[in-house]
Amino acid sequence: MASESWRMSRTELRDILNKYERAVEDDGYYLLQPSKAERALLGEDLLRRRAQAMKKARDQNRCFVEAVIADLPDLCEGPDAVLVPPRPVAQFRSLHDGVSTLPASSYGSLASVFLHLFRDWSEKCQHVVTSTYAPAIAELARLVPKGGQVLVPGAGLGRLALQLAAEGYKVEANDASRLFLTFADYLLNRAPKDGMPLSPLAHVFSENWSYDQQYTEVTVPKPHPESFAGSDVATVELFPGDFVKTYEAGGPGYRRFDALVTSFFLDTPADVEQLFRVMDALLGEGGVWINIGPLNWRKEARLKLTWEEIVAVWERKGLRPYRCGPRASCTAGQITRRSFGGRGRGPMAEPEWLGTAFFGIILLSFIPGPWQIILSPIISLINLFYMFKFGIFFLGIAAVFGMQWYLDSTTCEGMCPNCGTPQRGSKSEPFGCPVCGEALEVKDDTFVRYLKSGKAESTPYEAVRDFAKQAVERQASTANPSTSSGMAGKKKIEVVDVEVL
Repeated sequence: MASESWRMSRTELRDILNKYERAVEDDGYYLLQPSKAERALLGEDLLRRRAQAMKKARDQNRCFVEAVIADLPDLCEGPDAVLVPPRPVAQFRSLHDGVSTLPASSYGSLASVFLHLFRDWSEKCQHVVTSTYAPAIAELARLVPKGGQVLVPGAGLGRLALQLAAEGYKVEANDASRLFLTFADYLLNRAPKDGMPLSPLAHVFSENWSYDQQYTEVTVPKPHPESFAGSDVATVELFPGDFVKTYEAGGPGYRRFDALVTSFFLDTPADVEQLFRVMDALLGEGGVWINIGPLNWRKEARLKLTWEEIVAVWERKGLRPYRCGPRASCTAGQITRRSFGGRGRGPMAEPEWLGTAFFGIILLSFIPGPWQIILSPIISLINLFYMFKFGIFFLGIAAVFGMQWYLDSTTCEGMCPNCGTPQRGSKSEPFGCPVCGEALEVKDDTFVRYLKSGKAESTPYEAVRDFAKQAVERQASTANPSTSSGMAGKKKIEVVDVEVL
């Protein structure tokens, strides 16, 4: 059986564990190997407590990760090894081999996995789940009936998706991080019933009040994922792959959903415009989008928008946004756009039952009986309705073509001879250039300067040329006097030399 490409191998996960442990050791190196002056400053008791706490946390976290590694298939067992484990709660399905998932070195680290485990799957952070996820789930229940199709992009370790499924929704989740997918598969489907101990904050060396804070010990997962399922049938389907490539129009996962629920997801992609375009295409008329989390944009993000700007963008797409909680951490919105072919009903759209009723009336009108007297005017009224409806449609088309013909007949396009600005002007009336203000008119489909006398003002070159022409004409008339004048002899001729610079 072929291996699942979205799952990490044992070697890959061991490498990530080694990097995590190395980073923790580097941050705490001088606490473990202090100089003589530092050792004297801290004292033996503090140094010993620190070393014991770091070692205990390292061993707990290593044991947890080793359990996940042991759950992964051993490639050395050969091609006959069972590579697909049982999945009673969440099914992981690959939609298409061509949809890429992120490489092991991209989004997510073991530190981020531990923090997600602490937030979503530990009893100590139940208040966070209640304050963050509960308002979103309540708002979804108000807007979308049970059984609705819900998509959860960036599902992470699956807590929100599983809670939505427990409320009766058909949940489809998606994530692209192979690291998170690997841990989510183990956590949701095969984690021990009693959980495992974990020190999720052992790598955090900043803003700690005490040892108890940095080396907080929790048991994960609590509550156990099977407590949400309620049956032996999987309640969540999780599709590995890049969200845009998977769900864009024409992608293997593209279809309409009743709701999108995004949790700490909007600020993860670099191309926000592309993300919003894909999300918009997944929602039809009446579709609901609920968002949870702040906007901590990555450095690579092209548009680092504020939430007000995001709301303005979605309002232009037809979304009616409003907050669903006391804080802006949960915001909901519903698509209210109207368009032909959508689920919305415009003012000229006939009722859904009208087509069936009209067809039944037509059939009944062919059956002899007294009802034919009643049905005849009803059929006439229905015919008038459709004639009126299509008449308005064709009238709109005629108006568009008529307006185009009128513009082509009365105006033309050209360039201002003064500033060179392209524009459209009237063929029958003078007009002014909107850029330079030059008075213009159209002659032979060309823009020329307009003068009330009808004669364009001559340029300096043209004025000198006309003066030279007049001088030559005077010279010619003086050299050839009229014979009827009776004048004899020669007259002195004045020669005018004109040089045009």
